[in-house]
Amino acid sequence: MNVSIGGVVAGEQVPVGSSLPNCPASTLSLKLESRKVAYEPGEKPSFKIVATNGSAKDCKADLGPKSVVLTVTDSESDEIWSSKDCPKIGPLLLKVPAGGTVTRTVTWDLTQSAPQCATPPPGKAKPGTYLVEAVAPGATVKQGQTSIRLDKD
Repeated sequence: MNVSIGGVVAGEQVPVGSSLPNCPASTLSLKLESRKVAYEPGEKPSFKIVATNGSAKDCKADLGPKSVVLTVTDSESDEIWSSKDCPKIGPLLLKVPAGGTVTRTVTWDLTQSAPQCATPPPGKAKPGTYLVEAVAPGATVKQGQTSIRLDKD
């Protein structure tokens, strides 16, 4: 079943109790891409997490917001938003075909977040340059950072 949960998913979702083996860390690599370098005022940045299975066997990978953590930091290195702060979904297990890829697209709504669903500061992200980073314990992240610019009105 192809799904769209917490963004767009290009791949087959598998249930948590699936007998499909987990992708070994040694064969799974992740890459982070931004749809654009610069975003117009009010435009929501969109990021793709691409998982590649370097083995000869199908396996499953969790691309959910707590397993592949996206963070956005400002030019002062202050964390503005993180996918792990208050995720709306849990694990997102996807079948990664042998030698193939799956993609999850995550859109940032320009708001700030706060750990454990605490109330974040009000307002939207200001114009400027931001660093977006993907971290996935247990997987190789080949290209885990990208920068974006939010343009002024």
